[in-house]
Amino acid sequence: MSSLLPPSPCRDADATPGIDLGLPHDFNLAEFLLKRALDSGWADRVVFVCRDRVVTFGELAEMVNRAGNLLAGLGLQAEQRVGLYLADSPNFAALFLGAIKIGAVPVPFHGMLRPYEFRYLLRDSRIRVMVVDADLLGELGGALSESPWLEHVLVSGTCAEGRHPSLEDGLMDASPELQAAATTPDDAAFWIYSSGATGFPKAAVHLHHDPLYCCEAFARSILELNEQDVILSLPRMFMAYGLGNSLFFPLWSGARSLLLPRLPSPVELLEICRAHRPTLLFQPPPGYRDLLAAVEAGTPADLSSLRLCCSAGEPLPPGLLARFQERFGLEILDGLSSSEALHVFVSNRPGQVRPGSFGRPVPGYAIRLEDEAGREVAPGELGNLLVRGDSTSPCFWNQHRKTARTMLGSWLVTGDKCTRDEDGFLFYAGRSDDMIRVAGMLISPVELEQNLLTMSEVQEAAVVGSADEQGLTRLRAFVVIPPNLDPSRELAETLRARANADQPPCRQIRWLEFVPELPRTVTGRLQRYKLREGC
Repeated sequence: MSSLLPPSPCRDADATPGIDLGLPHDFNLAEFLLKRALDSGWADRVVFVCRDRVVTFGELAEMVNRAGNLLAGLGLQAEQRVGLYLADSPNFAALFLGAIKIGAVPVPFHGMLRPYEFRYLLRDSRIRVMVVDADLLGELGGALSESPWLEHVLVSGTCAEGRHPSLEDGLMDASPELQAAATTPDDAAFWIYSSGATGFPKAAVHLHHDPLYCCEAFARSILELNEQDVILSLPRMFMAYGLGNSLFFPLWSGARSLLLPRLPSPVELLEICRAHRPTLLFQPPPGYRDLLAAVEAGTPADLSSLRLCCSAGEPLPPGLLARFQERFGLEILDGLSSSEALHVFVSNRPGQVRPGSFGRPVPGYAIRLEDEAGREVAPGELGNLLVRGDSTSPCFWNQHRKTARTMLGSWLVTGDKCTRDEDGFLFYAGRSDDMIRVAGMLISPVELEQNLLTMSEVQEAAVVGSADEQGLTRLRAFVVIPPNLDPSRELAETLRARANADQPPCRQIRWLEFVPELPRTVTGRLQRYKLREGC
């Protein structure tokens, strides 16, 4: 694979110039963002709305100081980790920034963790302090008591057990004044664990300057964020994408962020849009599908406040894009992001949406598509995607071999297979380890899935390789249909015949199975490896 080869000598020559942030040597991300907000006169502006709670920039600055002092009072030192297993909330924001302000490293944990996954993350990250929502505490079993590194557990909200100190009491007792730690732009600021789309997650280390690069590159150049914007992001703050949308972008731009402690139903989301009038909506493609279905089923909708809809996490089906735009008159800007790059580095632009494409590189980023020998491929040819930009992680924590395969100097190997057209628009073909070789031909599952999704009977689809009775690889499709349809053998054969029409033998689906749902990570990414394991 190209990721095992030394960097190609021609890679640096075609890199797009980066964005010069002009940061001083002494720089602390949390201090910079909050001081900039207060110096801009935003102290009384609302930054977060969470249920019935409203937080201004000035109040957030005090909360961050209290959180930093609370963590420091527990003995948390520079570069030590604090785990956050919290719903999206002002407390999450205060603890995240408070840890950064004292030079410590916050590590958000994915929602809906199972005890064995939590044990793995605790062991891998060597968390010293853990902050957990009371209603999530019971899910962790005995994992908290099994970590030799963990020294303190704080609980947010009412906890019937009463075994751990209260976060809210600790914040109330902490000082509202805090001197920022002496950090630099290149110090470790926080970790983001990958979503586990291909197995156990790994921690991408991010630096103090990384979020500002994303703000300048994507929030300014593509979104044109300003003080009048109201941001609604369904991707959670434990994700790199959601963290940028809900925390860094409003702090940088002066916008307001609507924080949702739990994911709303489509009907609830429409009510939130009516009540709070967001101007930007971020959610993955299934969210737009469900929103459209709710409206088509008769739920009243008023999305007139929205100026931009954004999508990431998986390719946006062209048919869904067309139906959404026809119904609401709104484009959806599909883009490509990753935990390692921190946010979106390839995106469509307003008024320049190309259906089926992730768009073109965001200003400040360069991309390359390479063959297995590290040579750049021509337009239209399939290649391994690499990206260069100054928000990319320098390493995975405690993962030397994976770091060596993924971080090639200033280039990041994304693990994605893509093509690029003559105009520079990027088209996704799947993860490198999801590609299927049939009869000597390399098949993209995404293309076959998009074909299935054009059928009105198909809500979701996934295609994997599976061995036939002779041990040869053939294509197996897993399909989710609406609840009002009968998952009969006749329907399966009908869908399979339509999918195989005009397809060469190597691209024909051998088996089509109905499933109630597809396995996904908490960030919404399809876990094809789980489907392969069950074949």
